[in-house]
Amino acid sequence: MEGQAENNLVSISLENEKEPECLKIVRDMMADSEKLKPLMQFWPEKLLLMFIRTYDFNPTNILRVINSLHNGITEMYPDLFGLINLSELKPILDKKMFRLVKHASPKNPGVVMFHFKNWKPSEIPIEQLIAVGTVYYYQLGRESKDIQKNGIIILVDADGLGFSHARQLSYDLVKKLLYCMVYTSPVRVTGYIVYNSSYLMEKIYSVVKYAVPERARKDIYLLKKDLTVLHRMVPDKQFLPTCVGGEVPNDDAFQEDAEEAAFEDLTIQNLVTDLQREVGLGKK
Repeated sequence: MEGQAENNLVSISLENEKEPECLKIVRDMMADSEKLKPLMQFWPEKLLLMFIRTYDFNPTNILRVINSLHNGITEMYPDLFGLINLSELKPILDKKMFRLVKHASPKNPGVVMFHFKNWKPSEIPIEQLIAVGTVYYYQLGRESKDIQKNGIIILVDADGLGFSHARQLSYDLVKKLLYCMVYTSPVRVTGYIVYNSSYLMEKIYSVVKYAVPERARKDIYLLKKDLTVLHRMVPDKQFLPTCVGGEVPNDDAFQEDAEEAAFEDLTIQNLVTDLQREVGLGKK
């Protein structure tokens, strides 16, 4: 055990030494980009380091995702990204539509949970729901280097899914959402798991399946009650809440202050605001 701990410390030390070198390479590559160079000042170091850890110190992959995020914010989906404003989203955040599982093992991915039965489309438009989900997702990813390396699982409880929800899940909307999740995210999604799946959920997916980028389709699972797939993806599954087969009581399994903590870091909101302002979009 002592030898393993010592090896882990050495590995962490080596990674910490690699981060400044990789950061410099990434910044140099951004400076060589006609599109990115004028806007480099708006990309904070903490965000670039998230990319570096997530994409395993590979500057080429890191730059590709940075370019995709830049394009998503300024060209492809500016209206969707423009909704990421925590002050305006606070009433929805207060409803706690998403839950973040407490991260208790360095081996585990982060886990974001969403329950369809808690969402009333007549009260919360799906675009705002996606913006709120992005806030939670970034909040979970930024808090842990382990999560940045291990990725995040999106865990969706389809119990309560109805036609009012189905009408919101259009082909174009799913295409937009999954493009952003797959190509622009500072932390990788390693799995999209829908449990308590129903006939309606399966029909929805059959319609929108080809809106999902091909590389992500293998990471989507529609499950009924058997959560073996989830447990295979979470090495220390005992730290999951009991509602999904873990050992932590549901009342103790989730972060209680995630909504308040989100306001402590406006990195993504500020990036969107600055980039859109500089290219002539959004609020002046």
